Amino acid sequence: MKRIATFLIVAIAVQAVAAGICRAQRRGDPSPQDLAKIKAAAPKKATARPARPRKMLVLSYRGHDGGRFAGEKAMEIMGEQTGAYTLVFAHDAKAVSEVLVPEKLKEFDAVCLNNSTGGGGKSANGKTWEENLSAYITGGGGLVGIHAATDNKAGEIFGGFFTGHPWSGKVGVKIDEPDHPLCKAFGGKGFMVNDEIYQFAKIYTRDKLRVLLSLDMTKTRDGGNRKDKDFAVAWIKKHGKGRIFYCSLGHNPKVFQDANLLRFYLDGIQFALGDIKVDTTPSAKLPKKPKPALVPDEKNNPAAAPKNNPNTTATKNNPKAAAAAEDKCTGEYAGKLTVDGKEGDGLAQVIAEGKGQYRAVLMRGLWKTAKDLKQFRVELTGAIDAGGNVPLKGEGWTGKLVAGKTLTAKADKGLFEGEWSVRKSPTLGAAPPKDAIVLMAFNAGKKPSLDEWTNKKWRPLETAAVEVRGGTNFTVRKFGSAKFHVEFRCPYEPTRRGQGRGNSGVYLQKRYEIQVLDSFGLKSRPNDCGAIYGVANTRVNASLPPLQWQTYDIEFKAGKIGPDGKIAKPPTMTIRHNGILTHKDQVLPGKTTAAAASGHTPKESLMPQDHRNT
Repeated sequence: MKRIATFLIVAIAVQAVAAGICRAQRRGDPSPQDLAKIKAAAPKKATARPARPRKMLVLSYRGHDGGRFAGEKAMEIMGEQTGAYTLVFAHDAKAVSEVLVPEKLKEFDAVCLNNSTGGGGKSANGKTWEENLSAYITGGGGLVGIHAATDNKAGEIFGGFFTGHPWSGKVGVKIDEPDHPLCKAFGGKGFMVNDEIYQFAKIYTRDKLRVLLSLDMTKTRDGGNRKDKDFAVAWIKKHGKGRIFYCSLGHNPKVFQDANLLRFYLDGIQFALGDIKVDTTPSAKLPKKPKPALVPDEKNNPAAAPKNNPNTTATKNNPKAAAAAEDKCTGEYAGKLTVDGKEGDGLAQVIAEGKGQYRAVLMRGLWKTAKDLKQFRVELTGAIDAGGNVPLKGEGWTGKLVAGKTLTAKADKGLFEGEWSVRKSPTLGAAPPKDAIVLMAFNAGKKPSLDEWTNKKWRPLETAAVEVRGGTNFTVRKFGSAKFHVEFRCPYEPTRRGQGRGNSGVYLQKRYEIQVLDSFGLKSRPNDCGAIYGVANTRVNASLPPLQWQTYDIEFKAGKIGPDGKIAKPPTMTIRHNGILTHKDQVLPGKTTAAAASGHTPKESLMPQDHRNT
């Protein structure tokens, strides 16, 4: 039976950065229908009348794009409808560096970190972003944090560092202080919400924070790494003379269509701006502990563990996705690994091998750069049992995988304890620069155009992507030196092995192939995912699980031809796979293995492959 070729098993979204492929609309921008829902849910009147015209700086430069873009629109709409504030946005690192300096910050009443991860950049005055931000708040400014703002070096300012999100789905949220002015939006009742929920460790403590919302564990499946089960969702605090409001809700764009949550966010923003005055005494230091408002008991309102693998979308017309949806085990589990008395970060990658069989690979380190994964690798195998869990053993280790929750393993001098973790490329859905050439525009809910492509047999989908079919494709335009941003996802093929597991490739100038393959959890070879095929192996296997969107960010420098027609300077390629540097200035030969053309050329088409695996 012929399979669909899998440059993207469901879709292709090849985009550019600066003379490459990109979209006119950002992936994750709210649709017109979603914008209408945000507007309908947004407050029409501010709780407090601004003491003066208020201005807030929104740093929205990198992170969870769906929630980030919906949050931008929600804040814009709330400001316009209520007159509570006006906004100024900084959307990239350069803009952030220029505006996070004392002379610019004094123009604003508050700063908002909108779902933005990372941090650590240098401002124009030579200090770090966080140093200037802390000084600004200490002096009396306000700070608002939405969701991924604590997955950031600014977590120390907020009072809590993100250490994972054990929950992705429906959870219960209790109101820790039903009578607190900032909690009036909820009417004294806890609520259910469908979102990605963070846990906090290290500096997080109620001794320093006034916690407003936290998980109602009576309505939330067990999880997380805190023994006290104190999983805060929102809090406020003082920072010098300044005010800080943080809420972890907002990964799911639908959060910004909830009227109660939008009112809560608006009130929190007005607190940070200085227009709503409230007591910020830390929760642990209150003379009388408030009685929290739990989620009301309702027959149809139980919290449930996620039924589907978050990497999949099952439909009756997509049997592979339907099969993957039943797989709650495949994926990554991040935690702590101790070997020979040395404790450090650890990672387990779980690979489906068909018929209920799984392989778990333990590694030392976490994913930030290629150097983060140390030379330690242990493989365990096992079969799923009647309870849906997987007992594991191998190389002197034994362990247990609790599907979609935890993976633990131990040896004579080793211990690993990890929790389900979903890693995402930091450039997934990246907005193109203004001078980029759009080869496949992304418009949510609309089939993309193939005007920039020669093969019209590829099938545009209403998901705004393209199904690979009917042969390899070529761009109408030809490119020389350029930066390319490519998004793809591999199929779920647990019974297949090696090159039969979603084989395809991205060819620059029809000559230089970056391999596309489901290589999740493998020891990389020069023909695995991310490799420059047959020429150079990757520095590290940065692959994500099948059916999860991945990215290549490629900087290509075309070869230079001398007066005699011979190559004077060979082409080079630098690649980041899912944000990880995997190749640096790799010199390229006249072609990679099995390329359709050979010999260096100044310009040629980009070629995503239909490998036609059978």
